[in-house]
This record gives sequence, structure tokens and C-alpha cells, in this order.
Amino acid sequence: MILGWIIGNFLTIAFIPTTDEWFSPGVDYILLVDSIKYWLAGSILAFIYQTVLLVLGGWVILCLF
Repeated sequence: MILGWIIGNFLTIAFIPTTDEWFSPGVDYILLVDSIKYWLAGSILAFIYQTVLLVLGGWVILCLF
């Protein structure tokens, strides 16, 4: 979850609009939606990554013993 939060924050920062776009109406809402979207995507990716590592790690340990 923490990894997902970091990835989400990084993606949100990477997609922050330029200063010209800051003054258009509704940009705060758009930024909020984007940050939630990227946070969710990051969390899901982190969860999948951790699950895969856990399964692979368990499989390797079973094979070793």
C-alpha cells in the first residue's frame, strides 16, 4: 500500500498541469480526481507486485526444501 501511495504520488506529480492550466475553472477537482486515480492504480499495481513476489518466494522456498 505504501509503495502504491508513492507510485501514485509520483505519477500525480508527473502529470500536474502547467501554470497556464491552473487558472482554468475546475482544475482543483480534476487534480483531485487524477491523484485518486493514480493512487488507486499505484496501489493495485503494488498489490499485484507483492502477491507475485509472495507466490514466487513461497514456490522457491518449497522447491529448496
